[in-house]
Amino acid sequence: MSQLLRDQFIKEMGEDLDESTGLGLLMGDAWKPVFHQKKTDSRRVEKTSFVWPAVVGETEEGGALNRLTVKHGFSSFVVPKTYTGEIKISHEFMRDNKFPEVKEKAFGLGLAFSRNRYKLACDILVNGFSSVTSPDSVSLFNAAHVLSANNSATDSNIAASHAPLTTDAFDTCMADMMTTLDENGEVYPTPINKIRIICVPQNLRQALQIAGSTYEPETMNNAINVYSGAYGKYSIEVVCLPLLFGQAPSTWRATQWYVQLPELHGLEFYEREAIETWQVSDQNSLSVLYQGLDAFGFLIRDWRFMFGSKGNA
Repeated sequence: MSQLLRDQFIKEMGEDLDESTGLGLLMGDAWKPVFHQKKTDSRRVEKTSFVWPAVVGETEEGGALNRLTVKHGFSSFVVPKTYTGEIKISHEFMRDNKFPEVKEKAFGLGLAFSRNRYKLACDILVNGFSSVTSPDSVSLFNAAHVLSANNSATDSNIAASHAPLTTDAFDTCMADMMTTLDENGEVYPTPINKIRIICVPQNLRQALQIAGSTYEPETMNNAINVYSGAYGKYSIEVVCLPLLFGQAPSTWRATQWYVQLPELHGLEFYEREAIETWQVSDQNSLSVLYQGLDAFGFLIRDWRFMFGSKGNA
C-alpha cells in the first residue's frame, strides 16, 4: 500500500476537501429568503431609522413654503461574530489512504458551518417573542410596540393573538399588516401582493393549502380562498424551516407560523467574510488540521411587516 507524506497530502487533497466542504455548505440554505442578504467590511454595522413626516403641508398662494422636519428615530446595530471549526486528519488516515473517510469529515465540517447559520437564523424567530428585540427596545413580536402616537389601528405584530395557522387567522394577520402604524401613529399604506409564510413541517400542508388551494382548507361549504392566486392579487411563498421545530418550546414548536412582506420586513443578515477553509500542519504531531472560519451577524432594523404566532392559543 502506498503512503502519502503530509506535505503531499496537503498539496493533493486541498481541492477535494474544499469541494467536499462546499457540498456540506449547500445543505442549509432554506433560511436565506427570510433575511435580506448584505455584505459588510465593518466590525460594527449600524442602522438608523427616522420619523418621516406623515403628510406634506399645504402652502397658501403667495406664501412661504411649509418646512417639514425629519426627526431622528430608532437606531440598531450588530457586531458580526466569528465562528471557527476544525477537523483533525491523523497520520494513520493518510498512511492507510482513508481518503473517502477524510472527504466525509470535510463534508461534515461544511455542514456544521451551514447548520450554525441556519440555527442562529431560526433563533431570531423563536426568541423574537422574548429576548430578541427590535430598535424600540421591546421584543420583535410584541403587542405593545412604542410609537410616538397611537390610535385604534395596529401596533402589534403578534399574528391573530397566537392562533394556530388557519385561513381566518392568516386573514386577520393580513388586515393587521395593512393597518400597521408608522412612527407618527399614522396607518402606513402598505402595498401587499407578495407574501411569505414561514412554517415548520407539521403545518406545511396547511400553509401550502392557504397559498394554493382554490377553496379554504378548513371549510366544508366550498368557501373561496381569496389568497390562492385565483383573483390574481396575491402571490404567496411558503418557506418551511425544520430547525424552527427543534428550537421552539415544546408547547408551540409544531404550531408556530410567521408572515412576512418580502420587500419591506426588517430582518437583515450581514456577512463579513464568506466561509473560508484551509489546511495546516499540526506542529505537535504528524496530523493535518483542516480549519474553517465564518463571520456574520443578524440585525433587526424594524418590527413592521413581520408577524409571528406561537400557534398555541
